[in-house]
Amino acid sequence: MKKLVILLIAAMAFMMVGCFGDGDTELGWKNDNGSAGITNIQWFSHDAGGLGAANEWGENPVAAGETSEIQTTNTLNGSVECEFETAGGYITATSVAIEENDGTGSENAALVEGSTNILTITAGAK
Repeated sequence: MKKLVILLIAAMAFMMVGCFGDGDTELGWKNDNGSAGITNIQWFSHDAGGLGAANEWGENPVAAGETSEIQTTNTLNGSVECEFETAGGYITATSVAIEENDGTGSENAALVEGSTNILTITAGAK
């Protein structure tokens, strides 16, 4: 009987870990823009009904080679917009690429749910 109670308690503990163990989906950006800083990064949802930016990183510049702060997000499929540094200040990027594992890039990405996603970004003008 004692073994049965211990077994039931262990089974309940594993069930609870399964329900609550997924963790948050987090997103951050690594700036791969040469020597130019990137600012006003916005992550937009591609999910049904997504209007407006799902996450915003504000006006704090992310220097070349540096990584932005990490934010929790509920948006797994999206696109990015930002501004980049020029001699005259920051301007809106008309060309943004999120580098994929194969070295190609686009402004769209899919995040891995329940993990920390650090995406490499480049921005400029077409």
